[in-house]
Amino acid sequence: MKTCKIIVATVFSIFISSLSWADSEAPLFPYVTTAEYGHFYFKMVPDPSYDTNKGSGTCFEVTEGEADKILWQTTGWYSYQVYLSQDAEYLVRMGNWPRGHEVSAGHLAVAFYKKGNLLKSYSTKDLIKNPFAIKPTVSHYFWSSEAPVFKSSENQLIIVTEDKIEYTFDITSGEILTQKKL
Repeated sequence: MKTCKIIVATVFSIFISSLSWADSEAPLFPYVTTAEYGHFYFKMVPDPSYDTNKGSGTCFEVTEGEADKILWQTTGWYSYQVYLSQDAEYLVRMGNWPRGHEVSAGHLAVAFYKKGNLLKSYSTKDLIKNPFAIKPTVSHYFWSSEAPVFKSSENQLIIVTEDKIEYTFDITSGEILTQKKL
């Protein structure tokens, strides 16, 4: 009987530790996002300290020469997911995986920029109307139910939340164009 308890406890410990590992945040890494036709790109770089509040980004225009032209820059944040408009004037920044188990004004959902300057941002608390709809993990929560849809030719971003509200944003202002319950 004692051996059975030890085996069950060991299996349970392995299961819990694997859940914790699966709940870990992805490491920060440099990457590039291109505008729809590839004439422009945004390079996101984490700070050497790997703090998501200290990254930087640079928007470039592709040129015929060896060096591409710098159009504008951002500092003070890192995002795993950004979208760049066709003309490279506008950038959409998705918030990183929010820590905790409650929607919060301190958890960025989405932010809109013009030439690197913040236009408007929304927290998870701004967008989630039913906080019981979020999907918690061991240390974080999911607030959106599917990947955002970026319509660069229409300058729109569509997000569906876990409480089944579809938001359509104008990326040139950050304003909500439509909000409907699905």
